[in-house]
Amino acid sequence: MRQAKVLIPIGLVFIVSIILMSIFSNEERDIIINQAYCEEYPDMLVCTETSVSEFEVVEDIFQALLIEGDGVIDESFCDNHFYGKVKSYCLNENIEILPHDFYRLSSTIGVIPKDNGKYTITTQYYNEAPGYEFHISLTVVDGIYQFSGLSYAEASAPTELDLTEETLKTVFEDIINDYAARDRCQEYFIEEAYYDCKENPEAILPLSVVPSNYTITQLELNSYLYEFDDLVDNISYSIVLNYKAVDGIVRINNVIVESATITE
Repeated sequence: MRQAKVLIPIGLVFIVSIILMSIFSNEERDIIINQAYCEEYPDMLVCTETSVSEFEVVEDIFQALLIEGDGVIDESFCDNHFYGKVKSYCLNENIEILPHDFYRLSSTIGVIPKDNGKYTITTQYYNEAPGYEFHISLTVVDGIYQFSGLSYAEASAPTELDLTEETLKTVFEDIINDYAARDRCQEYFIEEAYYDCKENPEAILPLSVVPSNYTITQLELNSYLYEFDDLVDNISYSIVLNYKAVDGIVRINNVIVESATITE
């Protein structure tokens, strides 16, 4: 597993690459997935893949919850995906465990690992307005991954991040240097940028070598333009990165890449 990369703290802890807590595989931890669970939920990641990380499990269960939460959550879903008090609340028809407008949230989420199986999940509405921040705890009971903790709060209004030029250069170059890393998407990106990266990891930041010369210009709140010329391939690049802080951890939630052939 790759070690964490902690960038220079500037008023907040800037971490663009952290150790993904408890990455599970058949070799690292012997978890036998409950066969009855997979018969009922055959499309869940733990039932279709031989080795998945805890990060991927959390994302997968929450995506399933987004679908299930469009209506009344049935008892089977409560039994199989929640544990302890969360399960009790889920089974109690008089208790709402999700926001009243949960059905308006899109599947474009961000997953931020914290520690000891705890995660923060950012959400947004279909109109791309910020949604809620969910705080999740994950456990394994009888071969089934379940949420043992679930709470939420409205997302706070974005504030300007105190990012120095040195920090902006470091994160940009770290992403490029980790070009071929398997977990590059989840280490650096959330929300739209994360799903763009999963769909086409080579396109999200299409560079395998750090450019020798580039400029950085702030555009809007937490949005920065990186510009440079690739004289080898004769291409001019303009790349916009939008940064977002969640629990003091900064990720990139949107990437726009534009390129053009350099003409004489």
